[in-house]
Amino acid sequence: MLVYDGGMLAEEEIAGIRLQADELASYAFVERERVPELTSALLARRIAACLDAVTAGTAVSLDNGHPII
Repeated sequence: MLVYDGGMLAEEEIAGIRLQADELASYAFVERERVPELTSALLARRIAACLDAVTAGTAVSLDNGHPII
């Protein structure tokens, strides 16, 4: 699984989002703190590591959601 940083969306871009009915039922923007309650533990670790990498201005490789050193 790969995750890419696509940057921040402007309000107009968000308003223009159209989902493929046969692929996605919905989407949401949520606070980082809410991710663990909305996803599996593995996905929550992956998202947290990705957000940390964006903040640090770097990339990260993960194994089972944990950084590979």
